[in-house]
Amino acid sequence: QSCLAAVDDHQHTSSQLTLLDNFTLPAVGLGVALSFQDTYPAVTWALDAGYHLVDTAADETYANQDAVGLAIHDWLQKQQQQQQQQQQQ
Repeated sequence: QSCLAAVDDHQHTSSQLTLLDNFTLPAVGLGVALSFQDTYPAVTWALDAGYHLVDTAADETYANQDAVGLAIHDWLQKQQQQQQQQQQQ
């Protein structure tokens, strides 16, 4: 049975969904299927906007995993630099 089968109707108004195995997922995420050259800026925008879920697939059709990973990596680096600058002030 799929973990996703446990999503209750009342949970759709929540910002989190609880799965059968009690893991939670954000209710809203960014899908990057067929985004190609727009993947990096779309992921960066989503992270800046507060998204915590990026839906991607390990499939040759999409071939955007590198751009998703790089965008997340760069965004995290930027966040770390900003925190360090704030601590120095």
